[in-house]
Amino acid sequence: MIDISRSGMQEANSEGCQNRLAQLDVKLIQNALWSLPSVDPPAIVRANMLHNILLGIQKNMMEWVQGFLGKHKRLAVFDEI
Repeated sequence: MIDISRSGMQEANSEGCQNRLAQLDVKLIQNALWSLPSVDPPAIVRANMLHNILLGIQKNMMEWVQGFLGKHKRLAVFDEI
């Protein structure tokens, strides 16, 4: 795994690392956020696990409720409400 933090970028600029990255066809880019002192680019787009769990629970509950109401012929009333 390649470290993409500021220190990782400095290490990636070494000649040995440059050769290895070239063999892997990896191109280094300068991230605009690296110049900001308190920003950690890898942490910016990190999934919120609790949010994902709650969305999964809500999806399963709605599927169960709709199935239950459909079985008992009450789904149309639920949809109207």
